[in-house]
Amino acid sequence: MSLLKPLRSASNTTKSRDQFLLPQKHRRASSPELRLQSIVPGSIRQILLTRTVIIARLSILIYPNVPREHLRIGCDLSNVYFIVDEYTDIENAAVTKEMVDIVLDAIRNPHKVRPECECILGEIVRQFWARAIRTASLPSQRHFIETFTTYLGAIVVEALDREQGHCRSIDNYLKLRRDTCAVKSSVPMCEMGMELPDDVFYHPVIVELVDCITELCLIDNDMISYNREQATGDENHNLITAVMSELSVDRSGAMVWAAHYHAEVQK
Repeated sequence: MSLLKPLRSASNTTKSRDQFLLPQKHRRASSPELRLQSIVPGSIRQILLTRTVIIARLSILIYPNVPREHLRIGCDLSNVYFIVDEYTDIENAAVTKEMVDIVLDAIRNPHKVRPECECILGEIVRQFWARAIRTASLPSQRHFIETFTTYLGAIVVEALDREQGHCRSIDNYLKLRRDTCAVKSSVPMCEMGMELPDDVFYHPVIVELVDCITELCLIDNDMISYNREQATGDENHNLITAVMSELSVDRSGAMVWAAHYHAEVQK
């Protein structure tokens, strides 16, 4: 049984709003009310359940034209990102590396029974990927594994920075953040129904487009999440902190800089 399964819509209001977001055939697959099975620890489950509407609707906006089953996979991937973050954001580099190795093994061996005493991330990711590969094209599977592996490697580096209290320069921070924001590993969800060759996926125009989208997303995310992250003591992995540190400006000045940079990327 999958970790996540759709339930009935919570209200007519939710249904009416969703009508403007996607066709009828997709609504059940992307239903924002998702229930996690007992495999997910209670603390994570409760946090995730409060965010299912946001996560599902975000997936609808990211993947508006994909088939129903691939939209469901996109929703599940968004939940995977959240759960991985919840586990790794509080750990040191060594523990994070152990978790990443488990996740990578689950992706590479989706039919392998996970050890009972293993971190639950292995089984969560295994179930997600076992479902995805049923309908995903081989090129999209390869592209996802490549980009997802890069994302996982980056969160280990982030954990090391956090452990050492290291605040990066703007340029060095952006290089790392482009991978930890997980945008690039979300792109292959759009090609799951295509036999997209590497010549297309890695075409300079496509690469530049993905890079621009990644940059815009990370700027928006860091501006919005800064207050929460500084409140929890995790503000070093944030563009606003990097700008404040390098340019010797206050928070307002850093926000202005980020907004200007966002506008420049958009051009």
